[in-house]
Amino acid sequence: MKNTDKIKSLTGTLHLCAYNARGEALWHTTEHNLIVLSGYQSVVEALAGVEGARIANIAVGTNGEAPVLNDAGITNAVAVPITRVTYPEFATARFHFKIGYNDANGLAIREYGLLTAAGKLFSRKVREPLEKTQYLSIVGMWDIKLFEQSVEASPYLAVTPELVWLPLNDPVAQVNVTSNTDWVIE
Repeated sequence: MKNTDKIKSLTGTLHLCAYNARGEALWHTTEHNLIVLSGYQSVVEALAGVEGARIANIAVGTNGEAPVLNDAGITNAVAVPITRVTYPEFATARFHFKIGYNDANGLAIREYGLLTAAGKLFSRKVREPLEKTQYLSIVGMWDIKLFEQSVEASPYLAVTPELVWLPLNDPVAQVNVTSNTDWVIE
């Protein structure tokens, strides 16, 4: 067996849905984002156990300029905490959030960014301006996919967020996906 990894870089996908004051969905969208340099550094720091490297918040802001790798922050940022993290597929973390009716009111939201617990920008997305009011809530999910790789290309498979590694040729360790958010080892 030829043991070569075919790994692509990190990718991110932002899913947004806006709701009016009656809780009715107004629109939804799914768009890709840019992982910035400090995001790649945060991945390395998280692997090394550096405190504050985990993704903890989403911020919205007013800068409408296209994202670039050197972006370091969100302009006029209003940040809200990530409400939960799920794992919808292999090597993907999904960060759930809500920009509630009382958050960021009066802001012309043009940019979205994932932030680490230490406040470093991880990824950034720019969209057309959205005038945030008390009558609008935004619910979202932000997927970060670490890599795309065929299972046959690697002798090990990560199956949990705690990075438990199982040999692929171990007949005792079988991995079953029981839902789109949980990994179960049987």
